[in-house]
Amino acid sequence: MEEYLQYMKTLRSQMNDVEDQAAKVSVEEQTQISTIQSLENDLVSAKTETKKFKEDAEKMTMEKGQICAQILEKQRKIASLESDSSTLSQTLELITQERVSISSKLVEKR
Repeated sequence: MEEYLQYMKTLRSQMNDVEDQAAKVSVEEQTQISTIQSLENDLVSAKTETKKFKEDAEKMTMEKGQICAQILEKQRKIASLESDSSTLSQTLELITQERVSISSKLVEKR
């Protein structure tokens, strides 16, 4: 009987050890699950941010293209206006010369 009681004490002790170990494993498992969930959330956030950055980059690229097109158009307009200004300056010079010539002829006729 004594042997039986000793056996039961040993068995109970072993069962307690197993229960303690199971509790530790459960806590560790829960910690790992929480860590995994946190990392998954971080990954989702990173993917969302990456997508937003890509969209922003595409938008900026499109806006850059539009700005470059506007600059090119304005440069063309400036070149055209400079050409018109040069033509008008030449025309004014010719008109001035013609006026001087006509004035000289009028003075000669008098």
